[in-house]
This record gives sequence, structure tokens and C-alpha cells, in this order.
Amino acid sequence: METVVPTLELDCVVSVVNLAGVTVVALSPIPARVHKVKETIEEQTGVPCGLQVLLLGTRALRNEEPLGSDGRFELVLVVDESPMWHWDVDGNPGRLHLVGDAGHLTAPLLGTDYVNVVTQEPLRDGVHFFEFVVHRLCDEQWCGIVDGNEQAGVCGIPFGCFYYFNARGVGQRRSNGDDWEGVRPVTDGDVIGMALDMDSHRVAFAVNGELEFVTDVPGHGPIYCMTTVDEPEDHIELRKPPVCEAPPPLIHGLRADA
Repeated sequence: METVVPTLELDCVVSVVNLAGVTVVALSPIPARVHKVKETIEEQTGVPCGLQVLLLGTRALRNEEPLGSDGRFELVLVVDESPMWHWDVDGNPGRLHLVGDAGHLTAPLLGTDYVNVVTQEPLRDGVHFFEFVVHRLCDEQWCGIVDGNEQAGVCGIPFGCFYYFNARGVGQRRSNGDDWEGVRPVTDGDVIGMALDMDSHRVAFAVNGELEFVTDVPGHGPIYCMTTVDEPEDHIELRKPPVCEAPPPLIHGLRADA
């Protein structure tokens, strides 16, 4: 999209460039706070605010940080995809039960039956590959996707979801809460691979590189990765390697008959 450079108040302009030095947006007058700059970037480029990091020199600016109203200065835009695979512990209604560190999730203070947890930012387009690393599984483990972050919290089976479910040594595929089908159970040390194509609306699951199932995903809205913890010793880790590192059977299954 063509960048619109202001023609007025040129002595009072904030310019945003990407890592290649290309101007992304130029704003005059200068917005009062950083989040207003991010909103303009999203409007003009499609990069979600939650994936934007704006640098002033080497310092990352906070969303509510005020910007000076005089002079000209330049910010650097860095697109950071980590919120797609970092768990949203702070925004979870059951956050007092949780401990999160990037993609790692534990619940040493768990005082309820279980807690549904989603990522900080959803997937909106493109093809993505994730790994749910099962470091410690005590009872049940749900790993998959859900169509809204409002389903995070301490109660309720997520709806609008597709996930790999493991309960007491029995593996199940569940879709929208009512489609149950036996699949390979997982245990400590196993890796649940998940490939998702947001354009064809399909998701594929594998365990330790072996394809388990593929299904269509209805709807066209953003999708969050999700998991649950239901024992204090549970430990799940979410990773987002490049799609080129996905097991070939997983990608072949995702693309077959798409």
C-alpha cells in the first residue's frame, strides 16, 4: 500500500520505517501516544497492533507512552510473532492459578478443576506450524485451537474448537465439543504437532511426527492456540518453528484434498 506522507506541519512529523529502512507511515501532527501510531500502522499495512514493536533508538516503546509534539523523529517497526505462541496468563480470568513464561505454562498453585488458556494474539491468515511439548502430564491435556479468547478461564469446555485431547491414557480427537474419535494417547515427552492453514481453513495434528488427523475449521475469524492445565504438576510448552521444519506427513495431510 502506498505510504501517505503529510504535506503540512513538516517540522512536526514522526516517521516509521521497517528494518529495511523503508517508510511505513509518516504522521503529522504527532499522535499523543504510541498506541495511536500502532493503530495507524495496522490500518495502512494490516500488521496487527499486538505484533508491532516500535523502537526509538534501541528502546522499545510502551503502548501508553507519550510522544513529544515538537520536532521530527523516526521510529523503527519490528514485527514480533511471539504473541502468537506466548500464553496470555495476565489476561486470563484464572491467572492466579497459572505461571507462564513465554510458551511454557504451569499451574503450581492450581486451586480449581482446570483452567483453559489461550495465546496472547490470534492467527489471522497464512500457514502456521506449532508444537505442544508435553513436559509433564498428570491427568488430562487439551491442545489445539479455539475461535475466541473469551473462552479462557476456569470453567467450561471450549466451543468452536478443534483439539487433541488426552485423558487418563486415552487419546481423543474433539471438534466443537461433540465429535469424539479415538487417536493415539500422549505421555510425558511427547510432542503434538499442529499445522493450520487459515486460508483453506484446515488443521492437522500429529504426534511425534506421525499424522493423526486432519479436519476442516468452519468460520473465517481469528483463531487462538489453546491448552488446559488441570493438575499442579502439569507443564506444557508451545513452540512455533518455521513451517519448513514441520514433519512432512503433517504438511502433506494439511494440503491433501484442500
